[in-house]
Amino acid sequence: MKNCLRKKERLCDQKLIQATFTYGKKYYLPNITFLYLTDYTNQIQGIQNLFSISKKNIPKAVDRNNIKRKLREAYRQEKYLLEFCKKKTIVYQYMGGKENIPCISIFRKSLRMFFSYLIQDR
Repeated sequence: MKNCLRKKERLCDQKLIQATFTYGKKYYLPNITFLYLTDYTNQIQGIQNLFSISKKNIPKAVDRNNIKRKLREAYRQEKYLLEFCKKKTIVYQYMGGKENIPCISIFRKSLRMFFSYLIQDR
């Protein structure tokens, strides 16, 4: 598995996004909510990701883009843990405030905890 975030790993299909928000399971950590859906209909090839930050919580686009960049980089560095999980859509929602934006190491730790949960939940 290459250590980069390819286009096929991004969740772009509106039907899959809607299905993930409607039927997906939630996992909560401080500042981040994860929604995930395991695909049993063979619509998904591999793992697809969507990174979401609320405009209500973080009003400045510069800050939202900074958080998305950190989340994507943390995912890129930790995705080797998901080698054996196939056919999932994952939505990462940042729910924290603008006062204390976490550094990338905190995002990596959160993703490791979530990925270990996903592996156990298979």
